[in-house]
Amino acid sequence: MTPPLLEIRNFECKTKQGAAVFTPLEFSLFPGDAVLVEGGSGTGKSSLLFGIRGIPLSDRKYAGDVLFNGKPASSGDRKRFGLVLQNPHAQAVSTLVKEELGEDAGEAIDILDLRGILDAPVRSLSAGQKHLASIAAAGRGEFPFIMMDEPFLYLDRDNAERALRFIDHLRNKGKCLIVTSHPGIVPRKDFTTAIEMNPPVLNGMGKDANFGEAGEDRFVDKTGALLELENADIGYPGFPAVLRGLSVSLKGGEELWIYGGNGSGKTTLLKAIS
Repeated sequence: MTPPLLEIRNFECKTKQGAAVFTPLEFSLFPGDAVLVEGGSGTGKSSLLFGIRGIPLSDRKYAGDVLFNGKPASSGDRKRFGLVLQNPHAQAVSTLVKEELGEDAGEAIDILDLRGILDAPVRSLSAGQKHLASIAAAGRGEFPFIMMDEPFLYLDRDNAERALRFIDHLRNKGKCLIVTSHPGIVPRKDFTTAIEMNPPVLNGMGKDANFGEAGEDRFVDKTGALLELENADIGYPGFPAVLRGLSVSLKGGEELWIYGGNGSGKTTLLKAIS
């Protein structure tokens, strides 16, 4: 019988002090399988992927087995495990998007709708666009097994659907995947298996932990505008402005809700203000 492409046996993670990050897990992936790992913040989703990939973390200790093609995964095997990081700003290594994707990324470019940004510098992209580029790059041929750490983070609805279609495309090509996500973001039916990560019990950090009470904010002048932008054009050197003619006025105690699709300039606006 052909062994699974990847098999996880009694795999667990603890801090150096012995506290559980996640309890023992067991699952297998055959070509075309996709496992959805769901859990809230701090439940160990990223630590699981880092442990499988063999990335050392100074405050983590792992136990259990990771088998690749029926044998203990070597360091050489693990280099063939594709990994999309949760933080898209830490992923790219190339200057331009087309350099990051490589020459054989045509299908990924079409499915993820990236043709409009191929000649753009990676540094000029929004977080969502960087995440899409990282997802496309992970689909390259040398990765038979791919892990994606919260790939739907930073994506608007349309791009999240494109990412799901790309995952289906990779499965149809015989690749297997582990995808992490917060609960309820994507349908479980789109995956072979769903695993729920539960938060660890932390001594002294339960619901009764006392972190102090919020006091009155004495540092805000609530009588006049704290922030004003008037007819501002915002963008990057050498490129057309991302935002044009923007005017904003905010007083103490007010909130501004900024919404828009990936690449519409939300993060660019906040960077410019800061």
